[in-house]
Formats: sequence, structure tokens, C-alpha cells
Amino acid sequence: GRPYWRLLLAQVVPLAIGPVLPRSLQYAPAEFPVFLTKDCKNEICAKKWDAGTRADLAVAPSRRGQLRSVELLFRVIAAGYFANFPELYVSHPYTHRPLIEFCLRTPFSQFVRHGEFRSIMRRALKDILPPKILQRRTKSSMDEAILRAIQRDWHDIGDLRSWEVCKRGYVDVVPFQKVLTKLRTGIQDQLCSVLNTLAVEQWLRSVETFIRNKPLMHPGQEHGSALHALGGAAHAKHVS
Repeated sequence: GRPYWRLLLAQVVPLAIGPVLPRSLQYAPAEFPVFLTKDCKNEICAKKWDAGTRADLAVAPSRRGQLRSVELLFRVIAAGYFANFPELYVSHPYTHRPLIEFCLRTPFSQFVRHGEFRSIMRRALKDILPPKILQRRTKSSMDEAILRAIQRDWHDIGDLRSWEVCKRGYVDVVPFQKVLTKLRTGIQDQLCSVLNTLAVEQWLRSVETFIRNKPLMHPGQEHGSALHALGGAAHAKHVS
């Protein structure tokens, strides 16, 4: 239902001219969270992917690498999806053949019956689901639970200036405080960016905790013993 010219300008043209633009112009300001500092945004824009020299690209892969690529290609074609771990079998219950054949044989009028979407599912689950859930007309996500958690633990957030992301210059305190306040009141403003920031903050705190609790090495153990390395890895896993 979208005009072709709008689809062309919004998606095709940026893909065509994007690689030839400067890196700073490839990121729209709207893509950045409002609470990121200017230095952090500049660092993100300055990142460039180095594809290597032409000599590196001209080197042919090993025979084992070529066979592995061909095997992976056949797996993708056979399965119909890309598998990161070919050794694991991934089951998709909704691709069960009898179920697919049933859906293909069912007239479309049964899926949208009397203008009601999900008509078959509603009739099949009428004795299982509560009426309020059975008759709902909207979809939902986990956003409400996250907003309620922020409201519940608001007093545990503390001073944002002591957060690692703020002390390291990644996040500006004042805009971040405003975004969190909006989330506390139920306004879903940049929720995904806030969740990503909370994940980074938790990781940075775990790193700081590991560094503070890391035992001192004895003289002559500048690189640490194997036992020390194993203990440090176990402690890091416990902290994270």
C-alpha cells in the first residue's frame, strides 16, 4: 500500500549512495540516543571498517575453507534459513507438514471470518483462554513490564553521575535523567536505547568489581600462573 516513489527514496536510494558518502553523513542524528555525548557520537561516526588491502583480498582461501563454504551453502538451501551452528538441530513446530497442509487447504474466508481476524484461533481456543484475552484486538509487548520495573526500582538508580557510562563520557547525565523520568511516568521514549545502556552499565560495573577484587600477584609472576588465570576467569563468570 505504499507508493513506489516513496519506497524508492526511503530505502533504495540510501542503499545505493550510502557507501560513497562520508562516514559522518551515513549516520542520521535521529539514530543516536539523545543522551549520548558529542564525543561518543563522534567516535561512533569515526569507526571505519577496514576490508584489508587488495593483496589480502586476492589470496584464495584454503581448500578446507572452500569446502566448508560449499557445505554451509547446501545447508542453507536445504533448510531454508541460515544456521550459525550447523551441528545443532533447530526444530520449528509451526513448519510441521500436516499443519502447513491444513493451513493451505483451509479457505481464506475461515481465517478472516465476518471481518474478524484470527477467527480460527479464537474458535479453537475458546474453551482454553479467558474471554478477555480471547477477544482482545491489540498486540502487546514486554515494554509495560520494563516501565513498571523502572518505576519500582526508581530509588535504587542513585546518582547518575556515579554511573560508569557517565564517568567514562559515553552518556550525558541531564538528558539521560530526563529520558529515565519519562520512562518512569510511562512514556516509551527511547526504551531500547536505555535498555542497551543499562546492559553496558552492568557489564562495566562487573569489570570494575573484578578489577577491585583481583588478588595481587607475587613477585616474579608478572604474567600470572595458570591457577591464577583459572581463578580470575571463574570469578569473572561469577560476577557477571
